[in-house]
Amino acid sequence: MNETKIKISIEAASTDCWKKYVGNDGIAFGINTFGKSAPYKEIYKHFGLTAANITDKSKKLVRK
Repeated sequence: MNETKIKISIEAASTDCWKKYVGNDGIAFGINTFGKSAPYKEIYKHFGLTAANITDKSKKLVRK
């Protein structure tokens, strides 16, 4: 069975629990700091949890 080296997680909270799954070759999108307060769309944009950012960084990862 072949396993992909590229793994991506998307979590609207801490990415700590996902790091063991994505490994060194993957990328974990999430919010790893506390204390920010704003409407969710603004917070997601601040932390890069937007479709455009996730798509862009994921494509770059695949091209490596």
